[in-house]
Amino acid sequence: MEKFAIETVRLSKRYNESVLAYEDLSMQINEGEFCVFVGKSGCGKTSLLRAFAGLNPPTSGELKVDGRSLYGEKKEALVRVAGRVGFVFQEPNLLPWRTVAQNIRLPLEATGTLKEESRVAELAALVGLEEFLDAFPSELSGGMRQRVSLARSLICEPRLILMDEPFGALDAITRENMNELLEKVWQASSATVVLVTHSISEAVLLADRIIVMTPHPGRIKTTYRIDEPRPRGAAWLAKSEAVALSSQIKLDLEG
Repeated sequence: MEKFAIETVRLSKRYNESVLAYEDLSMQINEGEFCVFVGKSGCGKTSLLRAFAGLNPPTSGELKVDGRSLYGEKKEALVRVAGRVGFVFQEPNLLPWRTVAQNIRLPLEATGTLKEESRVAELAALVGLEEFLDAFPSELSGGMRQRVSLARSLICEPRLILMDEPFGALDAITRENMNELLEKVWQASSATVVLVTHSISEAVLLADRIIVMTPHPGRIKTTYRIDEPRPRGAAWLAKSEAVALSSQIKLDLEG
């Protein structure tokens, strides 16, 4: 029997009378799945992702994360789930006065968790920053800072990793390298990944499943499953199946 990392039933979010972010979303995201949401700006993708993280409660409907009702009556569920979620934001949000190692370690300090220093070094090596543990954010490129953010999201060994357009500000080559790194990091873990992106190629490259959202308010328009073996690499995007899928998703977004 398949286990769901996330389940939603008729989930909606209204900010005020005129702003309905997303509406009537019912879905399941499986444990260990790499699920990608694509849609135009304003379709509620970020609001939905923040709801999954326990940061932005929906207005109505039900949301379960790791089998627990996240916004039910018991706040303990929210606290337990929050400790198992890693979040990678659009900006790295590193503390400039802390080194790479200290930024990666930050969630452990915030939760009072004690781990061996080797875990920090291990994650730095995983994202290719083992030689920069003592560097400060100002000494790093944009791609390197986002690598620190990715490592930081993994330090508490999360079961769910949420990513909000994390590579959108990077140049094309750096973004391609980060996509390859993300696939490698995900395969090395047992985590479920939910990624929000505007990039169709990024979605086709990384996803097990792509959920296309309608424009404001966000609803589920189409879902695509990709069974291409991993690691895929950029060569997969040139295959006829990937090209056809990318074209269809573009039509979905324009229609």
